[in-house]
Amino acid sequence: MKTIYTLSLLLALMIVAVCGATMISKSNASAESAAATSDAKPAEIPVVEAEPVQASPFPDISIPGVPAMGNCCLTQLEKRVQGTRKIDPIGGPYACPTGATQRGAMKVEMNLVSAGGVCDPLAALIPNNSKLVATGHLIRRNDGFAHYIADFAILNPAGTTLFKGTMETIDRMGTHHLFFGCEQCNPVSHFEGWIVGRGTAAVTANFAIRAMIVSRGTVPSPAVVSTPMTGSLNGTFIRCP
Repeated sequence: MKTIYTLSLLLALMIVAVCGATMISKSNASAESAAATSDAKPAEIPVVEAEPVQASPFPDISIPGVPAMGNCCLTQLEKRVQGTRKIDPIGGPYACPTGATQRGAMKVEMNLVSAGGVCDPLAALIPNNSKLVATGHLIRRNDGFAHYIADFAILNPAGTTLFKGTMETIDRMGTHHLFFGCEQCNPVSHFEGWIVGRGTAAVTANFAIRAMIVSRGTVPSPAVVSTPMTGSLNGTFIRCP
């Protein structure tokens, strides 16, 4: 009886030892697996390169802004303008989906006279018979639809430059046809645009000029390189301290 008890005890101890060894082995294997996983490099995330953006063909230009702070004051201006536009064609015409088109250098000269009254209270700032002179680039369609952008200067009768800036006009464009019915959307002898500039003389140093141009006149062409124009310049002087 004693022998049977002893054998049973030995068998139980052997079972415990075998089970313990198996558990330790599994634990070590799990630890080794975890360590191997932690040492492995993370999967690389694929990088998709952005497609290069094509450079814009349109250059940046700099025009005078308006200060965000300060006691700036507004004064209306109105000038009668009369002058000429003269084109120097650059190359021959080229094909466009909207018709044959041509490039050119164009010079604009306008004589400025005050309209007087409440619409031009600072008339003396740009005295009568001052001149606006602009030189820039013209894109002209054969039907007279045209775009012009240029540098401009306003000179007083003595030749002193009062303002400098940017001028832009579009020929055969009307802005009073949709609601007022007083013109076509593409009038033959009509152009509109704008100027924006800053004062360059002692008397105009604290002023900016921002004004619309509305004028009669056909755009010059290779056949008629110089054409007259007559219209008005309406806008504002902005004076900032």
